[in-house]
Amino acid sequence: MPKIGFDSSNRSHSIFDVDRFSLKNGEKARVLVLEDKEVEVEFIHWIDDEDNKGYYICQGDYKTVMTTGTDETHCKFCQLAAKNGAVKKARRKFATLLVVYRTNSKGQVLTPVAVDVVPWVFGDDKYSDLVGKKEQWGDLRKHDLMVECLGEQFQKFRIDVLPDAVWLSNDETKALVTTSFKESKLMYSKDLRVLLGRDITDPEKLADLINDLSGSGTVPDYASAGAMESIYSDTAVVAPSVADVDFGALLNDTPAVAPVDTPAVAEPVSQDPLAAVSTDGDSVDFDDLLK
Repeated sequence: MPKIGFDSSNRSHSIFDVDRFSLKNGEKARVLVLEDKEVEVEFIHWIDDEDNKGYYICQGDYKTVMTTGTDETHCKFCQLAAKNGAVKKARRKFATLLVVYRTNSKGQVLTPVAVDVVPWVFGDDKYSDLVGKKEQWGDLRKHDLMVECLGEQFQKFRIDVLPDAVWLSNDETKALVTTSFKESKLMYSKDLRVLLGRDITDPEKLADLINDLSGSGTVPDYASAGAMESIYSDTAVVAPSVADVDFGALLNDTPAVAPVDTPAVAEPVSQDPLAAVSTDGDSVDFDDLLK
């Protein structure tokens, strides 16, 4: 029988042991979306059954469901949703890794700077909101986001784009955030999909599940997939001028920092890390950095 000691190297690296990004009522968080080009996405069905409650990945063709809203030819859940309402229609669900700064209750970054990299699972409303903000502000990696929780039960958020990004304030903080993100991505990015829903591929298990669901009642409104996702409120903002940054080489040859199981901390360079945030200086290539 194996035996281990109480050592950080023996921590579990399962995605299910990592706390997802969530906030309490009125709580604020300053965050950074580093993976802004590709995020995990699946169409999912919400099922409310005593023994099978939860999200299930749609078996339909992605493009077909995207165009028509359903794919009854390939997905048993789509078939059932069209017949008796026991299963909700397919909706998109997303997952990515989010950089969360350690802050006080007002969302002000603490010194020395420290970050956590955690999974964030969200719906189409938040995705559309981020797309709109990216169109307005450009590359979101140049900006932190201030997120405020307006409703804890369904994680209803308000999100604002900030004019600067703490991680670009100095070389130490760049190294801190870059290394923490790369380590978490290496451990968890391949498992993000499992947070979106259950994937039933065994024909017998699927048949048993469909038979069980065929006799279940309708899904209550409060449990709809849409209600489970929060909605951001946009704010009118004017984008400041931002120095051009070469997003290709920053994540290469990054100096080592603290292990991922302990909060990575950058050496303080000033009492207020937000007072002198700047993207001037050597160009930064984020694409190579995130590899």
